Amino acid sequence: MPLKSADPLSPRGNLPPSLSKFREDFEEEEDVSFPKLKLTLPMKRKHESPAISHVSKKRKSPQDLVREVADAECQARLIMNETNAKECTAREQIKRQSAHDTAIAVEQMRIKAQEEQAAAQRAHDLLMMEKQIELARLNSRFPVPIDPRLQG
Repeated sequence: MPLKSADPLSPRGNLPPSLSKFREDFEEEEDVSFPKLKLTLPMKRKHESPAISHVSKKRKSPQDLVREVADAECQARLIMNETNAKECTAREQIKRQSAHDTAIAVEQMRIKAQEEQAAAQRAHDLLMMEKQIELARLNSRFPVPIDPRLQG
């Protein structure tokens, strides 16, 4: 039996000299033959776009990397500016609402103070009328000359 075989899948392929003696001893004891296996590999899909495989293999230049970083930074700043604008708008709305509520509260207090002042004025006028009526009754019982300068 020959030790070397032309079949690359054969167990009798070329071995380093240190293992060749082991192989010879093994072959002398027993002849082992392996059945040949036929392997079929799946074919590549024809539907794959060449652009995807081309892009994945293309190396990015430093300019492309800088551009990507600049674009990412620009997007981050846009998002931050949008968030800040929303927060600023919300703060302005809170300020306006607070000013509006304060103005309404002040106006309500002013109206209440006017009503209280008007009620106090009516109470005073009513008291004065009662006093004038009492004075008129007293004057009708006891006629007292009235100073012409006091008559109005």
